Amino acid sequence: MRRVVLASAGLTAAGAAAAGLVLILAQPPGGWSSVGDAAGVLIGTAIAAGVVGAAAAWVITLPAARTLRRAASALWAFGEGETPERVPVRGGAEPAAVALALNDVTRTVGKRIRALEVRDAQLEHVFQNTPGGAVVLDEEGRIVEMSHTAASLLGTTPELSAGKALDGFVPNLADAVGGPPSPAAPAPDEPPTESVVMGRQVKIRSLPISHDGNGRRLVLLEDVTSQTQTERVRREFVANVSHDLRTPITSLRALLDTLESGAKDDPGAAATFLGQIRVEVERLESLTEELLEVARFEAGQDRMEMRESDCGEIARLVTGRLTALAGRSGITLRTVPAEASIPVRVDTERIGRALLNVIHNAVKFTPPGGQITVAADAVEGYGRITVSDTGVGVERDDLPRVFDRFFRSDMSRTGGGAGLGLAIAQRIVNLHRGEIKIESAGVDQGTTVTIALPLFVPRSSDQA
Repeated sequence: MRRVVLASAGLTAAGAAAAGLVLILAQPPGGWSSVGDAAGVLIGTAIAAGVVGAAAAWVITLPAARTLRRAASALWAFGEGETPERVPVRGGAEPAAVALALNDVTRTVGKRIRALEVRDAQLEHVFQNTPGGAVVLDEEGRIVEMSHTAASLLGTTPELSAGKALDGFVPNLADAVGGPPSPAAPAPDEPPTESVVMGRQVKIRSLPISHDGNGRRLVLLEDVTSQTQTERVRREFVANVSHDLRTPITSLRALLDTLESGAKDDPGAAATFLGQIRVEVERLESLTEELLEVARFEAGQDRMEMRESDCGEIARLVTGRLTALAGRSGITLRTVPAEASIPVRVDTERIGRALLNVIHNAVKFTPPGGQITVAADAVEGYGRITVSDTGVGVERDDLPRVFDRFFRSDMSRTGGGAGLGLAIAQRIVNLHRGEIKIESAGVDQGTTVTIALPLFVPRSSDQA
């Protein structure tokens, strides 16, 4: 029997070993009927060998293909700014090496991305919480980013302001910041300037935030309206106190010179001058006490010695201290007796000081021939002391400010003063968890000031 080797097929793919198929066909017992039959057998054998080889190659290369596809997906994820999943390490030496390298890069880049995210969150927190607010400008002065605090100060929102020119919101702010710096030479730090923005006094500082020539700047805003007002009030206070000290001292010097020049020998003139000296000394004493009270408040010395007292008795005692002063000014000062006891628990010295300031204020602002009435009563759980005068009154626009420290109304209609009396009275009353309010129908309509203090209800053990 003759044996004929008809075909041998092989396939190599992705570094796999060659796979071969050898078919040995035996000649049929009766021999080949024709050349065509032999050719058909040969062709069929070749096709079968190709199919089997392709199947074997597909089975061998499938893991490598999957690994490469996962690697491609990971690269696409990197391109989209996402963190890719881990690529399986399989599919032969070369695909496995690619997967290992890509996984290592993924871990390293992921750590850096997380660190950048933390840093970005920290910078955003600092940016948004910068006192006063912050604005980032590009090289053309357009707003790149704005903190919520700055947006509130400028009367806009971060979303509405993005991409718009800064001078579209506040022209004077753009002037204070200055024009865009030259890309070739970034502008240096500029000294702070101040400008009025939306009715507020704002301190502005412009800083370069890039050194690559793109001209971006950070504009820091600080609302200094309160500090400016405080500084202005401080200067006014120093000037007022200096004037209030100088006036009685000058008067005392003149009165003493007059007495020394011979007026002391005239009993009538001496009595008059001594009365005037007493008035000036009382003015100095009152101013000194006010300054000392302010100093105690500023030092945090608000400790009080609380004891049971009576509103009617407090009103009577304080009024008695100022009766002579009111009489010398030609003013009638009287107290309306309370109908019943009005118990309160207070620091009698401090509350007495508050009421003294209120009554003294009424004396200063009531012209000769006027009248001041002090009354005490109890209403809705509070003991009240009311001081009503027939003086110059208070303009409606000034009513909300009369308790401000150093506030003084129109000096042409008043007797001057440092503007501390009512502010001190309010502070003392607030320390007692009470209330103080002022009412006036307007100029020359008189004024009424009411001090309300919580009524004191003794405990049963105290009563026993």
